[in-house]
Amino acid sequence: MVSKRLGILVAVFAMVVAFAGSALAVDTVGFVDVQDVFKGYDKTVKSNAELDALSKQLVAKLQAMEENMLLPESDLQELVVLRTKADLTDVEKTRLKALQDREITLDKELAELSVKKEPTAQEQARMKELQARKTQSKENANKVRDESEKSFQAKSKELSAGIREDIVKAIEAVAKDKKLTVVIDKEAVLFGGLDLTKDVLSKLKK
Repeated sequence: MVSKRLGILVAVFAMVVAFAGSALAVDTVGFVDVQDVFKGYDKTVKSNAELDALSKQLVAKLQAMEENMLLPESDLQELVVLRTKADLTDVEKTRLKALQDREITLDKELAELSVKKEPTAQEQARMKELQARKTQSKENANKVRDESEKSFQAKSKELSAGIREDIVKAIEAVAKDKKLTVVIDKEAVLFGGLDLTKDVLSKLKK
């Protein structure tokens, strides 16, 4: 879920960049530590920061919804906006506290109505109103949670794909510069080969 430690999650994958040339027996082979390249690429750092910010915003929104299920919809939406803002003015802080206090009052009201032995018709209607509001709020929170998951995963995939494309292009460029015909991931190397990791990182920084 979005509350987990987030970032660009990159599994080690084998990237083979093959160029037209002679048979494998006379190929010159290079290798790249793909994980190190991902970690050392400044775009990865920026993407992780962007995902972390998005995650915190989504988590704050969900927490606000789940902790304030008795507020009327308009009040709840206002509270969510205030809870997800980075910096609040004094007026906004006062308003946020008022909304939170309102939730506490409503929660207490529902609890008291729920234990009444002989509630009046008016009290029964009020209790049903609050319970229905709470049920609807739970459904809305679940919907937002699902949408947040999809939104986060889509953004993560988008950023990861862009980084992967940059790295592949950098590997291709370095291989051409060094006249290599095959480049593999370091994880696939048993012995030999030319380490291109630093060269690829340098290429990415240009």
